[in-house]
Amino acid sequence: MTAGNINIKTSAGSIELKGLNINIKGDVGVTVEAPFVKVGKNAPMGGAITGLPGTAPSHMDYVTGSPLKGSMTVGIA
Repeated sequence: MTAGNINIKTSAGSIELKGLNINIKGDVGVTVEAPFVKVGKNAPMGGAITGLPGTAPSHMDYVTGSPLKGSMTVGIA
């Protein structure tokens, strides 16, 4: 397809793309919108590090000294 959009929608259930290799590429950007995002199989929440605002930081940034916290909505394995 050289122009336009492809939309896939389900009101109940899931959509799955499965294959040996799947590449997602955006020439300008890629946006993932969801309350929770997991990158990797069985990715634990808190795997991605975020800065403030947050409650208790998991550790301090070693360059700036700013408090950092594991994200509770993004998991990376």
